[in-house]
Amino acid sequence: MKTGRKMIGLLLSLILMLSALVLSGCKVQYENPVLTINFGGGVSGYEGTVVIEMYPDKAPNTVRNIIYLVQQKYFDGVRVNMAVAGSFIEIADGTGLQTLTETGAPPDYAIEGEFPANGYDENDLTFERGSVAMSRYEKSDYNSASDSFFITLGEFPDAQDEYAIFGKV
Repeated sequence: MKTGRKMIGLLLSLILMLSALVLSGCKVQYENPVLTINFGGGVSGYEGTVVIEMYPDKAPNTVRNIIYLVQQKYFDGVRVNMAVAGSFIEIADGTGLQTLTETGAPPDYAIEGEFPANGYDENDLTFERGSVAMSRYEKSDYNSASDSFFITLGEFPDAQDEYAIFGKV
């Protein structure tokens, strides 16, 4: 009998604690979205799989854009577009339809750059090995990013506050 009462008391206490947490506004924390890309070939010869944790709280529009492109299978068959030893590798779309070098023109849309030099101070991420940031079609046009991004292979102080970091490998 006493064991049954103890169990009921324990169960009621647990229910009361959970109710208090819910009523106090306790929110469930969700993990950041993760992007896995298999790439190979291209001008660099880099091949492999990369897993990128994206940070929608720091660059929401950029992350939405990347997720949209993934849903459209835009990065299927992706390749390394450019590589600078010890500095970065740039990932371009796998279709070859949107790259500046193949068409001579940027894609038909661009997103606003989410970084301090463009007046967006919410993105306080810093470049370090494995940082992932949007490339731009025009270096001087802060709002010309659309479908390409780069992964840093080391620190990259020259790019700090000039590109939208949206993830980390």
